Amino acid sequence: MKWFCVLLLLSFYACSFEKNERMIKIDMTDFPNTVLLSNERIKTSPLQNIEDFVIKDSLLITRNERNDSIFMVFNRKNYKCIHAFGIQGKGPGEYLMPSLVRTERNKLEIYDKMRRKLSVFSLSNLTLESEENLEIVDLPQTIFSNRDGYIYDCFHPKSREIVYWSPKKDSTKVIFDFPHLTKRYDTSVTTGFLGFNINNQLIVYAYQYLPIFIIADINGTLIKSVKLVNNDEPVILANGKIDAVNSITYFFGLRTTQSSIFLYYVGYSGENLVKDVCQKTYIQEYTWDGNPVKQYQINRFIWNFDLVEDSASISFIGIDINNDSPFIKYYEK
Repeated sequence: MKWFCVLLLLSFYACSFEKNERMIKIDMTDFPNTVLLSNERIKTSPLQNIEDFVIKDSLLITRNERNDSIFMVFNRKNYKCIHAFGIQGKGPGEYLMPSLVRTERNKLEIYDKMRRKLSVFSLSNLTLESEENLEIVDLPQTIFSNRDGYIYDCFHPKSREIVYWSPKKDSTKVIFDFPHLTKRYDTSVTTGFLGFNINNQLIVYAYQYLPIFIIADINGTLIKSVKLVNNDEPVILANGKIDAVNSITYFFGLRTTQSSIFLYYVGYSGENLVKDVCQKTYIQEYTWDGNPVKQYQINRFIWNFDLVEDSASISFIGIDINNDSPFIKYYEK
C-alpha cells in the first residue's frame, strides 16, 4: 500500500506539470561532460556550527549557529578571519534569527526573521550602512533581493510557498504553493532549495526527496519541470511524511548565475549521509531552459557550496561541518 501511494504521488505530480508544460526526463548519461574535480582542504583556525555562507568578491562570509560571532568574514586569499560580529539578543548589533540575503548588489545584507529587520553592510570596510524594518510576516528560508522587493520560500504547518514581497507596495504575492503535493501530502514532500535569476526574473526550485526541479517565472507560470529518471522513489510514512532515514536525498543545495543553474546532487539515503559513507556526489550544471550542461564529480558529501567565478574555469567551495577546517576547494586541474 505504501508503494502504491508513492507511485500515485509521482504519477499525479507528473500529470499536473505536463498539463502546463512538457516535462523533460533525463538521466545521468545525458550530461555531455562529467569532470572529476580535484580538492584541497583549506586550513583555518577551528570553526564550528557553520549553517550558511556566501562568497562576495574576495570575501567568504559565514553564518554560524552560536551565541557570539554569528557572522565571520574571511579573506579568500589566505582564509584568515578578518572580522566577526553579531551576538544573540535584541539590542544594537544583535540578532535573534538572522539569514544571509542573496543579492546582486555589492553589499552584505542580513535579514533577522524574528526582529523583521534588514541590515546592509559595506563590503569594502564591513561597516553598517543602513537598517530598516521589513514587515515580512513569514519566516523565510532563503531570501533573494529583487529590483523592488524580495523573493523567498517559507513553510507553514500545511503548506509551502514561494513568495514575492514588495516593501514599496507593502504587498505579498504567493508565486508558487505546490498545490499538487500539499493538498494530499505532508509539507515534508516539498522540502527543497530555491534559486533566482534577477535578469530574466526566473526562479528554480529543486526538491530534496524527489529527483525533480522546476523553473518558473515570478508570476508563478511554470516554464519547465525536469525529472532525473532511473532513481528510487521516496518512502512515504503512514501520516504522509517523508521517511528521511530511508528515502534518497537527491538535491541538497542550489546556486545560480545569470546563465546557469548549479544543483548539488547527492543520491544517498539519510542513513548513509549520517554514516558519512558517500564517496561520489555531483554538482550538476543546467541552462535556464533545464538542459544538462556538465557534471562536476566530488569525492564526498558536503553540507553546502558556493561558486567561485574569479578564474578562467569555475570552481567551488564546499563545507564539511564535521571537520575543524570545514572549507574544501573543488577545482578542475
